[in-house]
Amino acid sequence: GNESNTETYFQTLGPEIWKQTEGKITHFVTGGSTCGTITGAGGFLKEKNKEITLVLADPIGSSISGFVMGREVVSELGSYVIEGVGKDSVPKLLDRTIIDSVIGISDQEAIDMCHKLNSEEGLHLGGSSGLNVSAAVRLASKLSPESNPIIVTIGCDSGEKYESKIYNDVWLRENNFL
Repeated sequence: GNESNTETYFQTLGPEIWKQTEGKITHFVTGGSTCGTITGAGGFLKEKNKEITLVLADPIGSSISGFVMGREVVSELGSYVIEGVGKDSVPKLLDRTIIDSVIGISDQEAIDMCHKLNSEEGLHLGGSSGLNVSAAVRLASKLSPESNPIIVTIGCDSGEKYESKIYNDVWLRENNFL
C-alpha cells in the first residue's frame, strides 16, 4: 500500500474531523479497502483522545473484518457488490490495533441507504457511502442518547458512477435487490 495515503489522512482528514467537532467526536465509522482512511485519520483521532471509538464498516463477505477481530483470513469468504470497500486479503496499511469494533453491512443495507439518502436528503452517493452511513446509523441505534455521542462518518463517493448499477432498477432486479 501507498504509505502516503495513511499519512495524508493523518495530516488532513483527522485534524479536520477533530476541528469540526471541536474535539467532541466519540466515534469514527468508516469502511476500508487500503485502510488508509481508518489507519490515518483514526490514528490521528486516537492520538488526540484514546477514548474515541474507531469502527470499521465492512461489507459482509470481506475478510478485513475477520482479521481485525483476530480471526484467520480466508480468501473467497464471500461476494459483495459494493465497490471501493472490503478485500479478500489484509491491506498493508491496516493497523488493527487501533480499531475497536467492526460492523458488517450487507449489500442490501448499503444500497437501501443510498436510495434513502438520495430521496430523503438529496445526497446522491455511492455504495461505500451507503455502507458507512448504514454502519453509523446502526451504531447510533445502540448508543444511549444520554451519552451524547458524536458519530462521524464519510460520504466518500458520488452516486454518478453507479448509475448503471445501484441506481438502475433493471440491474437491481437482476441482482435481487428489488
